[in-house]
Amino acid sequence: MKLVISSDHAGFPLKEEVRAYLSNAGHEVIDLGAFEVDPLDDYPDFAERVGLAIKRGDAPRGVLICGSGVGVCVAATRCPAFAPACAMILTPLTRAWSMTT
Repeated sequence: MKLVISSDHAGFPLKEEVRAYLSNAGHEVIDLGAFEVDPLDDYPDFAERVGLAIKRGDAPRGVLICGSGVGVCVAATRCPAFAPACAMILTPLTRAWSMTT
């Protein structure tokens, strides 16, 4: 599956792990940043990147990561092409994805 992924500085280390995991599992992952830990970046910017990429058709799904997961989920609700689900563990995320297919 083709996916876009993005995070702010607080989610950067986890994003790198998730990106590597998804790539190793055979998924095509398009990384939209952050590309470094920069405390001045802001999670709504990264949510917008993922929402716009999905709207353009770059990928059918995306992964957003921030410090709590809540900020990017709220910001993503402002993107019309995006139906975000906030998951702290994998089970709710799996259910959310199955409900949107």
